[in-house]
Parts: sequence; structure tokens; C-alpha cells
Amino acid sequence: NGSGVCPDTMIWGDQGMNDVYNVTGQVTNGLTCVQYSRLLTTTDSSHDLPILPDEWQFIAWAIGPRASEELGNLAFFHSDWPRNGENVAINFGAAPTGSMQCTATPQCSTPTVCGWSGMTITARESRTFRVTIGPSGGERGYEYFTKLTGWGIAFYIDGILAPVLRLRRNVTYTFVVEAGNDPSDGPNYHPLYITDSIDGGILQSSPVRETVYAGFNVETNTPTAAGRHCKHVETSSSGEVATNCDRNLQQYLNTLSLSCEGTAADADTLVWTPDANTPNTVYYQCAQHVQLGWKIELDDGDGGADGTLHFGLLTILAIVAVTCLFQSV
Repeated sequence: NGSGVCPDTMIWGDQGMNDVYNVTGQVTNGLTCVQYSRLLTTTDSSHDLPILPDEWQFIAWAIGPRASEELGNLAFFHSDWPRNGENVAINFGAAPTGSMQCTATPQCSTPTVCGWSGMTITARESRTFRVTIGPSGGERGYEYFTKLTGWGIAFYIDGILAPVLRLRRNVTYTFVVEAGNDPSDGPNYHPLYITDSIDGGILQSSPVRETVYAGFNVETNTPTAAGRHCKHVETSSSGEVATNCDRNLQQYLNTLSLSCEGTAADADTLVWTPDANTPNTVYYQCAQHVQLGWKIELDDGDGGADGTLHFGLLTILAIVAVTCLFQSV
């Protein structure tokens, strides 16, 4: 379920133990080699599977970016893994065959990414949004149009991958949150909140260094908007669309399938009315994980970032018009 990417103590608290140690690594001739130790059978048997030295075992491998130093350099969600349905098995007790040395690999240039442009939802009147979770679209998706490092998953608003929301101050908006509400299932727990932090993940921050506008009680350190888990999942055609530069983001979204747990009654809601104290740009984010959401851009009702510039322009135009009128008389 993805929880192996995080320390057991982060996922299970006092009930978990971190049993991986002696972690070392090096890069030789372009090949990264990582070595670590772990007991075949740990004392944390309720969370760790035993390693069997005399038979084949299926394993999962994945590669993902790391969080910032402020977030403890923890590994992010897997961004690369076998997508062809391949089942990988290893006999840990088998004698090694062939060369165990890292061999030279060709150095490749970084390919040009034909990324997607992000999408925008504009709502100048009261509106209800549905918030779910889903894949980030690889290097063409979330990471490309936000220029942030993602977890491989991101928030979806009304079925759209991490859109910019253009909203209006003093208008009330309702977010129906269906992105996971079980704190014990850390990888699938995504409470929604609104913040001035471009990263989010307030539950990983101590002390809190951001301003919260909705969805989180800072005094009790508790999210207030977490509903059932609804996830968009890739289908057999998603991979081809995601890697084909002739296919756009909407075509990729059309390949996804939505899977929900529970019923619609298990959703939660976040009701928010931005006001004069809300900055022009804030972010909808996940309280549990960093960089799953994106921007909310606000205006005061005249179509601009705020009313000042446009009001000033209209005033200047009015003065010019009156001046011209007197000159003509």
C-alpha cells in the first residue's frame, strides 16, 4: 500500500519500529548502488514481513525523490516502478551469479519533456467542488506545470489534475473532500486545507511556519476536512497517452477510472469564504503530505488580482474623459 517508503515510526507511531540499518550508497559509473541491513524476522512482525532465505519471494521496487531537509529528507511517493504488470521475485538465499561489480553505463542527455499546460477552473459565484486524489501524470503532469517535486499523486478538483482555482473574495465555496480519512493508513490519508504554504504537509511541520485559512485547527493540530477515499487510477490506455506528445492532458484524464470506498455520505466538507485578509495567492494542500495541491488565485470582483489596479485605471480613464469634455466645450 506504499507505506514501506516511510519509517515505521512515522506510519505506526509508538507501535512501529525502524528495523533497517547500516544504509550506505554510492554512484559508480552512472549506476547507483544501495546497501542496507535488516533482520530476516524482525521484532516488529505485525508490520514487517519475514525474509525467507530458502525460497522465492515477490518484492516491490520503486524510485522516488526525497523531501527537503526541513521535512527530514524522507523519501517521497514512488515516481517510478514496474508498470507492465511484471511480478519480480528474488531468492535471497541463492548464491550470486555473474559479476557483482557496477559496470559502466552510457551517459544519456536529458530528454526534452513535452509537458502539459495546467488547467484552470474559474468560479466567480458560490460553487461546490469535488476533491479526490489521483496520479500526477508523470513528468508531463503536476511536476511540469507546477515546477514542484511531486509524490506521484496529486489532488484532483472536479476530475481535473491540480487545477489553478480562480475565485472571488467574499464568496462562499464548498469543497466536498473525498481523498482519504483514515490516519492509520498514512499513504491514503489526505485531509484538505487552505494555506499560504506552497508545500503544505502541515502535520509534518513543527513548529508551524504557515498561515492556515481553512481546514485545519492549529491549536489542536487537527485536520477538519477528511472524507472517504476516492482515487483516480490509470487504465490500460493511460500509459500510451501519458508518454505520447501528441496527446493532451484532457485525453489523459479521460483514460482514468475513479474508484471510491464507502458511500457519498462518508465524504467531508470544507466551507470557506475568502475575505479581505486573504492574500491574492493561497494554496489548497494536503495536511499529511507535501506538494499534492496547487494555487488558488483571488480577486475582488473586477477581474484583477485585487480591485486596486483596475479601479485606478478606471479613475484615470474617467479623468481623461472629463478633461477632453471640458476642452471640447
